[in-house]
Amino acid sequence: MDRRTNLELKTRTELAAILEQCGEAADGVRYFEGDDLFALLDWLDSIRALLGDNATTLRAAVSG
Repeated sequence: MDRRTNLELKTRTELAAILEQCGEAADGVRYFEGDDLFALLDWLDSIRALLGDNATTLRAAVSG
């Protein structure tokens, strides 16, 4: 029987999507210049809180 809760599954999905976006941003960090780089860095700053919130929520959902 799968013991995962809806909250755990939802949070896993959201956290994985954020991490995939971060991976896609790697090329931008390597190659973007000027305003494009600053926009990417702003985006990275904005998802920092989402990463922390989702990690905390997932930790709580998994531990039970």
